[in-house]
Amino acid sequence: MNHPSSQRCGLIAIVGAPNSGKSSLINVLVKNKVAIVSDKPHTTRQAVYGIVCHEDLQSIFIDTPGMVLSPQDPLQNYMRKTARQSLKEANISVVVIDVDRAHHKANRLLLNASIQREIPTLVVLTKIDNWKDKSRLLPLIESYRDFESNVVGFFPVSSHTLQGIEELELALQNLLTPGAWMFPADMKTQLSFEVGLSEITREKLFWSLHQEIPYRLNVLTEKWYWRKNKRTKQKELWIWQNITVEKEGQKKLVLGQEGRRIRHVGLLARQEIQSQHRCDVHLFLHVTINPTWIERHYG
Repeated sequence: MNHPSSQRCGLIAIVGAPNSGKSSLINVLVKNKVAIVSDKPHTTRQAVYGIVCHEDLQSIFIDTPGMVLSPQDPLQNYMRKTARQSLKEANISVVVIDVDRAHHKANRLLLNASIQREIPTLVVLTKIDNWKDKSRLLPLIESYRDFESNVVGFFPVSSHTLQGIEELELALQNLLTPGAWMFPADMKTQLSFEVGLSEITREKLFWSLHQEIPYRLNVLTEKWYWRKNKRTKQKELWIWQNITVEKEGQKKLVLGQEGRRIRHVGLLARQEIQSQHRCDVHLFLHVTINPTWIERHYG
């Protein structure tokens, strides 16, 4: 372990509009899957830490919910507050802008908020692999030149091809300030084990469902334990999870015809958990209806 006097550390808030690629970016920077990813907005509901240690440096990336401009319910209001609070706590801000939605109103709002905090601010342009003609990036950057004197730089990146990631990493490392590490060297995220299990299943539900249904559901790991198989002597993980929805129609969609969708979701979740923990996994999913679960959790 490096001596505390030589250590540098920093909290780096990753903020942006909904579905701008924040979670994918964090997973690439951490080189480990700590945040779930989907192509739907409002996937991230709480601040998720991705922790990277390199020599004397510890970078703590905070994956935040997408900035909701006009919250419509307690959950969206909670997500908006979480994003703002994460920005207040951070030493460095990374404003993530999806190149295909470069003029979303949240982008300038977040840039202004970062600059007002007087912390180093980087602008990261994500999903550049969607653009074959990279010359289009220059006019996009020019459209944000009124922020130029207040930001460290503009970094076009692709979380898919890893283009531009190394340059971004070096820029962030250079901004870390002297200070003792906040987390142990082997820690990758602050999420508890059971929450991590719930998030995996929620991700598979997001990918399997459409429209507003994923946003209106919750996954809770009610019980889990390790045990050794008496016959094979191999370690096994047994998990029981509850999926909560608001309406009977939503429950039917989650279950699917003759239970096909929920079985498919369970299979995908089990495969990922097995891959992460290198053991046999037994996963049991149950769906319940609670019309007020959002108000009870976030009201």
